[in-house]
Amino acid sequence: MISRYMELRQLGLKWSHWLGEWLASKSPATFLLVCHALGTMEWLWRRKARKRVAKQLRALQSLAGVRCAPAKPRDYFTNFWRLKLAHAYIALAPFEQVEKIVKIEGLEHLHAALETRKGAILASLHSLHGHLAAAYVVRLGVPTISFRKATREGYVGTSAERLIFYGAQPVFMDETQPFGAVLKRCYDWLRQGNAVFVYVDGVYGCEEAVVSIFGRKVLLRPGLLRSAALVKAPIISVAATSERNHLIIRFFPFVVVQDGEDIQKILQSLAQAYEDMVSRCPASLALGKFERRLIR
Repeated sequence: MISRYMELRQLGLKWSHWLGEWLASKSPATFLLVCHALGTMEWLWRRKARKRVAKQLRALQSLAGVRCAPAKPRDYFTNFWRLKLAHAYIALAPFEQVEKIVKIEGLEHLHAALETRKGAILASLHSLHGHLAAAYVVRLGVPTISFRKATREGYVGTSAERLIFYGAQPVFMDETQPFGAVLKRCYDWLRQGNAVFVYVDGVYGCEEAVVSIFGRKVLLRPGLLRSAALVKAPIISVAATSERNHLIIRFFPFVVVQDGEDIQKILQSLAQAYEDMVSRCPASLALGKFERRLIR
């Protein structure tokens, strides 16, 4: 155990990566117990963070016009660790164990999309934890590519490769890379009937699109979704939440992209999914830059 920890540290990874890998060898009950303990300790010890989280959750619920009991910061910290460590659990744990902790909604939409034999793009926002849906799709045996920061390239070929990339084939991007070459890579992969995972609120791509979230304008970058229009491939919005003692991964109805209007529909469906999360389970949100821009 200690030697593995030191090995991951030498690769530049954090203790949470080691913990996620270790938990993947344990039962779902142990996974939930450890996440609950970590969340509780952080809630107790990090007083300033507790106040900041409470303030952000109240602001989001106010923005949404939610008239119910405010979300509990303690739930946020527990959910944070569940969603963070689920990255490794879904990728590495025996699949029968994964199925005990993960509930899937809308899997029929994924199957229907793949039956078109034109591949499928899984689209999400960072706050919706869509990479967990991509990790699950990989476990179903669907070849998947994921766009990653170029700084992660050093993990390819190491003992941490599956831990970091959850079995997906990484495509590394930076802001100096010709976007056309990346778009062609995505196009070629879709033509083979495979899956592509994309976060549309990242920094890549020069094209911007505006969507409305709670009446406020939000800029997204849908450039990579253009590859779907080239092959008439379906795009599926995906999201993941932590609710009670389960992780819930949702696949929404897909849209077969014909033109820019179809891409806008996908972006607005992601905006709707975000609004639904704020109304239903705000303590599952990432509370990062996206939220700070939204409530400022």
